Amino acid sequence: MELPRTSYLDNEVEAGRLMEHLGASLLARRPVPSETGLLRLGAIESEGTIEAGGQEDAFLLHTALADI
Repeated sequence: MELPRTSYLDNEVEAGRLMEHLGASLLARRPVPSETGLLRLGAIESEGTIEAGGQEDAFLLHTALADI
C-alpha cells in the first residue's frame, strides 16, 4: 500500500498555525525506548526489567501483536 505524498502535507498549514498559537515546536527525533514506556504499555510488570538492548525489540513485539 502506498500513501500519496500529499496526505502528509494536507494539514501542514493548520498544524503550523496551531503550533505557533501554542508556542510549540516540532522535534524531528526518534523516540527512545525505556522501561517506563514498557510499563505504561503493560509490556512488563512493575518489578520486571529488560536490558537496554532488548527494550526496542519489546516495543516492536508489542506493536506487532497489537490488535489494530
